[in-house]
Formats: sequence, C-alpha cells, structure tokens
Amino acid sequence: MLSRSRFAMSAVAASLMLLSACGAPPDKAKSNDASLPSSIALEKDVDPNAEFSFGYTYPNSSLDPVKSASGQDQTYMYPIYDRLLYLTEDGKFEPMLATSWEESADKTALTLKLRDNLKFSDGVAFNAEAVKVNLDRAKGAGSKIAQEIATLTDVQVVDDLTVKLTVSSGLGALLTSLAARPGMIASPKAIAEGTMESAPAGIGPYVATDIVPGASISYKKSEGYWDPDAQKVATMAIKSMPEDQTRLNALKSGELSGIQVSPDQRSSAESTGATLISRPSYLVYFLAVNTSVAPFDDPSVRLAMNYLIDRKAIGDGLLGGSCTPQIQPWPESSVGYDKKIGDGLDVWPHDVKKAKDLLKKAGLTKGSKFKVVTTNLTTTVKILEVLQEQFKEAGLDIEAQPVPAGGITEHFAITKQTPVTLSAYTGSPDPAAVIDRNLLPESQYNPGGATSQNLIDTAVEGASATDPATRTATYSKFMDLFIKEPTSLMPICAAHSVMALADGVSNVTMPADAAYQFRGVAVKKK
Repeated sequence: MLSRSRFAMSAVAASLMLLSACGAPPDKAKSNDASLPSSIALEKDVDPNAEFSFGYTYPNSSLDPVKSASGQDQTYMYPIYDRLLYLTEDGKFEPMLATSWEESADKTALTLKLRDNLKFSDGVAFNAEAVKVNLDRAKGAGSKIAQEIATLTDVQVVDDLTVKLTVSSGLGALLTSLAARPGMIASPKAIAEGTMESAPAGIGPYVATDIVPGASISYKKSEGYWDPDAQKVATMAIKSMPEDQTRLNALKSGELSGIQVSPDQRSSAESTGATLISRPSYLVYFLAVNTSVAPFDDPSVRLAMNYLIDRKAIGDGLLGGSCTPQIQPWPESSVGYDKKIGDGLDVWPHDVKKAKDLLKKAGLTKGSKFKVVTTNLTTTVKILEVLQEQFKEAGLDIEAQPVPAGGITEHFAITKQTPVTLSAYTGSPDPAAVIDRNLLPESQYNPGGATSQNLIDTAVEGASATDPATRTATYSKFMDLFIKEPTSLMPICAAHSVMALADGVSNVTMPADAAYQFRGVAVKKK
C-alpha cells in the first residue's frame, strides 16, 4: 500500500468517481493463508541508514518498462518508477502520479488529474506531455507491453496536469494497466537519449546506482521524493538468484535481508528464524500449445491433455499446497473468477482413460513425442518432470527444453521452434490482460492464433464493462466457452507468493500480483 493512508475503493468503483486522500490503512493483521500472515507491521526504532537486500528467482530482462519481457521485471522497476495509479494488495486503486480520475458517461474515455510539482530523477519536470510520451511509446511499435493497453486509441494533453485517454473498448481493464508497466512514467529526456537501461530516470522512492544486467540492481534514496514515508531505508539491492539453495544460504549468512521462497523451501526457510509471509497471487502456471502445429490443432488432443494433467498432484503434492489446483486462468480473488465452476477439477479431472480414448480417436499412437520449453528455474523444471510422468500414462513422451528466463518467448512465440510451453502468467492482474496475453488470435502465447469468435466477443464485453458484477457475469460466460471449446491454454494451478524476511525487517506486505514491492520497507537498528 502507499505509505500515506488513503481512502481505497474497489478497482472498478474507483473508475467511476474522483478519489480523495483520507481514511485509514488496511488491517495489517489480516492473513490470506491458513498458517502464514500476509504482512509484517512497521516496528519501532528503525534505522534510516540501513540497507534492504532481496534475493529474487528471476533476472530482470530490462529496466525500460516498454522493453520488459516479464511482469516479474516490475520487482526491479518498482523502486525507480511510480505508476499513474497504485493497485493495493487488496485489489483496490489509490492515487499515485495521478491524484484523481473520472470516466466519461459513454465509458470511452478516462480523464486523469496529475500530481503537481514533481520532477524525474534527471531533473525533468513531470507533466501531461510526459505521460503522453510514455503511453504513446507503450502502445507503439517495438513495445513488448502494447497488448496490455491495446484498446487505448488516443492520449490527449488537456492542460499541463490533465490528460485524457480514449479507448475503443476495455475501459474497465485500462485502470489495472495504468497501475502496472504501462503506467510507469519515465523521463522523456532519458527515453530520447536512449539511457533507459544504463541510467533509468523515473519518479520513484529510489534511483538505480549500480546495474549489473541480469544479475543485480543497487539503489539509493531519491532526493526530494514526494512521499518520504516510502523511504525508510537508505539503500536497497535486488539480486537475481535462480537457484533455491543459493538464496537460502544467502539469507542464513546475513548476506540478504529477504528472499523469495520456493514451495519446497518453506520449512528450511522457517528454520533460519526468518519470518515468512504469503498471499495467493495472480501467477498461474499453465501449458500452452501452438494450435497451428499437429496434433495440437485438434481440440480433442487439447482436451486429452487437460485430462492428463493431475493438478492436485502438482499443486497440493509437488508444491506442498502453495499452488491452488484449478482450471481457471486467474485466481479466486479475480473479478473474472467463476464461483460456479470453482477449481473445475470435476470438469477436467485427472482421467487417463478419457485421455487415452480421445488420443486414440485423434490417431495418436503410443510413443508420440513432443518438445516442451520452460524456464530453467527450479520450480518449473520440477513441474515439467511431474508432467512428463503424467503424460507417460497415456503413452506420450515429453522432451524437456529448459531455457533461461525470457527464452520461452523466443522459442515458443517468435521462432515457434517448440510447439508447447510450460510457463506462468506474470502480467497485469486484470482478467482482460490475461486474455490479451494468452488467448486472442494475436496473443503472444497463442502463436497458432486459434480462438473462436464467441470467445473474442465475450472477452471484449468483459474488458469494456466497469461494474464488477457485470464483469464477473461476463467472465462466467467466457469460462463456459473456455471449457466447451478447449483452447491453446491449459491452466494448472494458481501460485501463492511466499517470502522470508530476516529478523528486524518490517513494514512489508505481500502484493497480489506476481512481482514484489518493498515500498516503505524498514530495517530495525542493531
């Protein structure tokens, strides 16, 4: 949450009226896991000269929001860039660079009022023109996040501190995007000079001081930052450590203040004396296939694959209950979640006999082989190993192709050299963004482009609505179609984010998205 308490509305209600600064902070004692809290409250006697350091599974692909290949890059970018809006861990919007917003009566435009007297870290003034430069760039040629604001058709500078955004549809989903990478506003000067990777300039509580691409970022406190309560440590460091044991050892030795915890590390992390916090996230593991490549062009084969996935064995077994087995592509906390379907394990249970019958009708013989590309991270490699055994039950052989983080896009979406991927959704938490990324004909994770018109029409309807009840009802229709017409996407489970924090670290709340935020993190004096 923002360090200054503000009146927080539901994500959709916030789009209907102006948001004013007042109210009380969320209940810090709230827990979203049966045994782990979701936050650590601010302790007394913190050290303003301390450093907070964190070990993260994923390397950053870019410090330029529009060149970012993964939503998990945001962990590295959050200290540098404030967003136009702030999405709280409870799924509510608060002001950030925009102080208020109002939608038009016909729901085709959103007018934002901007915060006054702000400057980027390179000294350039923040204004409506800077917002236009960034949003035009985010939806333009070469942007890797253009799909997240695909319906944004025009950005108009009304005056120095007012900007009007026009959409073709999808106003309900736009707010969420403005609280994610598309809403990260960088200095127009840094963009023009091409220094976004080496010297990124945003408006954030910290500035990057030492950048080792793909390995680590060090930060120091921004001078004159508008919200000093977000700066409770003098310096920060976020380090990429893909190997689980390496992160754990670094926490034990005191090299790190906190680490991302993999599902099978929980007991080991607790034994260090660290405090663990957790929250169900928007990160959903899935298989995706290229529907232009046989046999994955056959819907019966895709249905058979859904029957072969033993989601409970993965989510509850392999991952120790830290990944909720389900067939829906978004978590229970999402406005898109259909409570009627629930986890859907009765719809697509683990049923080898049904799978074999479907594969036989499709002409697939025992010993059929295909390649699956995934990241070379511990968790995804282990999931794929389990899937290999599950698919063997029906005579299908999976050849695993682990690649460095970011390599999936190259192998599966761009060159299309591998017809199947095991991946995880890490983008904007809005269901419209999940669909844009994975299920539309032009989606990055749908290289075969197969999607029914009914599915497309329903997706557009859901993205356009702003009333939460209307959106939920629309996505319920979407899920009915998703089940009736097996798509290229096969969800496995929705992950719970877990982090371990050393003694003395406080004022940390688990975010709802797949990235981590440390706004206002504090370290106690020794």
